[in-house]
Amino acid sequence: AVVDLTEYDPDNPPAHISQMKWHVRGVGAQFVHDITVQGNRLYAAAWTDIVVFDVGNVANEPPVFLGSGAGRSAHAAWATDDGAFVVVTEERRRGGAKLYSMTDDGNGGLDVTLLDEVSEGGNAFSAHNPVVFGDRVYTAWYESGLIVHEIDRDAGQLVEVGRVDPGSTWGVYPLLGLDRIIVGGFDHFVIASAPDPQVQVNPSSFEVT
Repeated sequence: AVVDLTEYDPDNPPAHISQMKWHVRGVGAQFVHDITVQGNRLYAAAWTDIVVFDVGNVANEPPVFLGSGAGRSAHAAWATDDGAFVVVTEERRRGGAKLYSMTDDGNGGLDVTLLDEVSEGGNAFSAHNPVVFGDRVYTAWYESGLIVHEIDRDAGQLVEVGRVDPGSTWGVYPLLGLDRIIVGGFDHFVIASAPDPQVQVNPSSFEVT
């Protein structure tokens, strides 16, 4: 659903927002788990699929379908800034992170093509949430902590460049700067530092519990 907040007043908010501007149905075969909006694109992790929409004109028209790729328990997605790649994590036993390319299909849409998949095998239940910064992918893995991959654009692969394990990990936020990556777990969070993609991720000297 798309909700119109152009007239929303945070100093006098409504008690309840009951109307939506657009309601898009049939996204994936089951349900939409999570969405990410970057630029004019909306990426829907729709459990059975990763689905991409154009939302550049939602003031006047509903999201426009661009393309989709098959997934399996697709949980969350994050794309590169140029929209050339999207990383999708899959929340299932031994679920990993998948790298898809997004290329013009010649008809105004996108070909969404699976290029690579990485998994922790039996070491962690699954990947959880990814965030892409440049070509670096920061992914929270349940029992394996934070794992950092670099997108090799030529090979179409995710190459591991570092990791740190502060315990059960749920989310990651690297957008404050690579010297202050927030890694969150079930009962804690830590600040990690990874300024150089060629070195291991180092936890900071302090932890808040």
